[in-house]
Amino acid sequence: MSTDRGERRGDGRRRAGIGGAGSRRSWDRDGGKRIYARDSPHGRVYRRRLLLGVGLALLGPTSGCFGGSSGSDAPGTADLPTRLWFERVELTESERDAVDPIVFADLPAAEREPVATALDEGEYVVDSESASSALESLRDRIERRADGGLEVYLRRNLTYYRVGFAEGDHIVAHPSQ
Repeated sequence: MSTDRGERRGDGRRRAGIGGAGSRRSWDRDGGKRIYARDSPHGRVYRRRLLLGVGLALLGPTSGCFGGSSGSDAPGTADLPTRLWFERVELTESERDAVDPIVFADLPAAEREPVATALDEGEYVVDSESASSALESLRDRIERRADGGLEVYLRRNLTYYRVGFAEGDHIVAHPSQ
């Protein structure tokens, strides 16, 4: 009885394709060891499965990053309006000195209209596609004042407000940030 895993032929040599140089090893489903010759069809299938698994593991995290939207809005955000709203705040004298508010009286008349509407009615809402040039100019003014953050103030007479401005799903300024 032989202790080798491969069967020996009558002349003492191993049977072709089992063991020796040029073989690949893999595991059977039932846990037994199977040995494939380097160029056998089984060895090629094993290598293809291995390469496919590695390829999927590497490409999996990037799914959704290529193609698809081509610059269009994400589903559900295309119909979001442009919104302008304000929250009244009480600032101490040192806080008032530290902020650089947009002054209502200094705004051009066209920009004052949406601001006055938002202050009187709670918010000013318009479809993003039909926003006026005055609202776009106001957005640019708010964006410059935010300077990469979301905190912008407006002063009307002696009252201070935190500004909220959202264009679709893009938040330019937010009162609670």
